[in-house]
Amino acid sequence: MKSFIIGTAGHVDHGKTALVKALTCIDTDRLKEEKKRGISIELGYAPLKLSEDITAGIVDVPGHERLIKTMVMGATQTDLVLFIVAANEGMKPQSLEHLSIFSLLGVKNAILVITKIDCVEKLELPFIIQNIQIVTKGTFLENAPVVLTSSYTKEGVEELKQKISEFSKQFLETQSSHRATLPLRIPIDRVFTLTGFGTIVTGPLLFGQISKNDEIEIYPHNLKATVRQIHAYGKEYDILKAPSRVALNLRGVSKEDLKKGQVIGAPHTFKAISKASAKVTFLKPIQGQEFIFHTGTMRTNVIIKKKNILQFSDPLVLQPGDKFILRRDTTLGGGEIVNVSVNTHKSIKRGGEEVFWSGSKAQPLQGRAMKRKTTSSPPLLGDNGQALRILEYFKKTDTSSSWIPIHTDDVCKNIQMPRLEISKALLDLIKQAKIIRLPQGYYLSCKQGDELKEKIKTFFKTKGELSVVDIKEIFSISRKYAIPYLEFFDEQKWTIRRGDVRIPWKILE
Repeated sequence: MKSFIIGTAGHVDHGKTALVKALTCIDTDRLKEEKKRGISIELGYAPLKLSEDITAGIVDVPGHERLIKTMVMGATQTDLVLFIVAANEGMKPQSLEHLSIFSLLGVKNAILVITKIDCVEKLELPFIIQNIQIVTKGTFLENAPVVLTSSYTKEGVEELKQKISEFSKQFLETQSSHRATLPLRIPIDRVFTLTGFGTIVTGPLLFGQISKNDEIEIYPHNLKATVRQIHAYGKEYDILKAPSRVALNLRGVSKEDLKKGQVIGAPHTFKAISKASAKVTFLKPIQGQEFIFHTGTMRTNVIIKKKNILQFSDPLVLQPGDKFILRRDTTLGGGEIVNVSVNTHKSIKRGGEEVFWSGSKAQPLQGRAMKRKTTSSPPLLGDNGQALRILEYFKKTDTSSSWIPIHTDDVCKNIQMPRLEISKALLDLIKQAKIIRLPQGYYLSCKQGDELKEKIKTFFKTKGELSVVDIKEIFSISRKYAIPYLEFFDEQKWTIRRGDVRIPWKILE
């Protein structure tokens, strides 16, 4: 089977989902809230069969301004954009933001689809098209074919299918074949379970190929799994090549181990990074260095330093050529990753001693580097009002009496500050050795971190394996919290994962 991925774009209520249904006979609004509100909230998916051997996967993105982060997730996996504008409204604010996003992502393939033509007089259509083309001049839409449609009367739907089919022949002959030769990469965008099958993940098969019974690795958490089944567009396959939408039935991992934003690849292929260099483009002059970074299905905070070095707050799996979007309350810019081999360690000062800062861990320098002492004191928390407020919140929550960690979302909910400021303040508290960071956005006090290590060390003096059940019993917590703890132990090299259990590594040294 040959395939490629189509993405929709356009303002809320301009008829994106209705058009997808007219093309495929599938309603991509699957949530009750989507049905109730009449707008898309999550990404929707539908197959469009163009011939016996060609099927396109359509990703229907939400148009509401509050759901742009979901829209970007769909935009970064797109080979062809159906840019949708309602004839009775023309270009609206989210039309313009979607136009900016796809431009920043370097999209070149698009069809301009004018919807709801049954809502205007036919004599008005030439002027409507002209007004849209004035706004889109100089963008990827300037020379895009234009198709007039009505999902209500079905006018223009077959013409649109024909345009998509014409694109598919040219694309599959010239642009898609090399992607199957590159290392396997599937960003995860959905995780769920099915009775009788177990764990299912879905996402775009962007590069490489995948086969039944393949051993895979889920990054950046380095989880191993086996592919039991491969599904695409309602059919089961023994082997599937990029590009395509794909659903994988996995053995060896549970739903709780996985989440949106992780990346599936071949074992030992990728390394999670916290820094990268990039080409960055802003839509207008910008103040400040901190942004929300979107690429694929991943989203994290980033600080842009001199020479366009990106410092991420979470470990990411990136490769040169990956496109990204930078946002705060709106889309501000984007760019392309150039180099992922940037030194991921930076020196900070703590208590007069220089230490390495890497991801969520601060470790004393080894060897000759340990002899480098500094006379200056570390920055005081009093200089950072946000960090003080968050530290007070940690004390107020009394985490010492419970092993349920505090999540970033809990902090945001209880402290009225922008999320970027909260992330920076949490980083300051980590540097000051006040808190420690667990995977998946959870935090503990450093005092608890010391107790944590002792508890695990004591456990391994009598037991050879540590499981999720053990963690739940030791700390009186649910599986939801047990998984980040186990991932933290692996990060610290206290343990090594072997199937569903951990065995001791450096915890007993």
